[in-house]
Amino acid sequence: PQLLPEPINSANHEGASSFSADGQTVVYTACGRKGGVGNCDLYIMHLEGNQWSQPENLGNVVNSEDWDSQPTISSDGTRIIFCSERKGGYGSQDLYMIEKNVFGEWGPPQNLGGMINTPFSDSSPYLSPDGKTLYFASYGHPGFGGSDLFKSTYENGKWSTPINMGRPLNTEGDDRYFTIGGSGEVGYFASNRGSNVLNLFSVDIPEEMRPTPTVIV
Repeated sequence: PQLLPEPINSANHEGASSFSADGQTVVYTACGRKGGVGNCDLYIMHLEGNQWSQPENLGNVVNSEDWDSQPTISSDGTRIIFCSERKGGYGSQDLYMIEKNVFGEWGPPQNLGGMINTPFSDSSPYLSPDGKTLYFASYGHPGFGGSDLFKSTYENGKWSTPINMGRPLNTEGDDRYFTIGGSGEVGYFASNRGSNVLNLFSVDIPEEMRPTPTVIV
């Protein structure tokens, strides 16, 4: 692993990065930064040749005075879904979405609504390369215990009813932070099964749980 230089990294916390499909845009979380909106904010950077641009805080239209983190950006870089503890949601942590307008500006966050969010914690979103299949972790939707992983699809401006991804992926413990490759055949996630700490696992995804296959050119 190679440590990215300042000002990308600092003496405080950085993490939860997500890249656009062309690798030219990254959105990530940074905490405790001077001039920040809340304790943890979303920042965005663009690759210019071989150098990353200065991290840009997405501002108080997107970030809140509370915790904002865990962004996932769409393949084309026009949509970001993230987790927030801001007031006015359904539970302790809710999922929100922002989209770019025709002027290239990010619009205000839209709560993903009661179909996705619950009175409990809903977090670690991952928007698959097809741009419409969302995987996320939830303590509130019916599951096997702890946080389970779920799948929902965005069609005609609405999210479908979340589907529990089932065993053996989900367990009585905490299962979260899911990602999937472009083929949609193999998923990667974190779980504390069999221990008190999170470890990384891979799993073959049943066909009905896969997103639309995607080719990046």
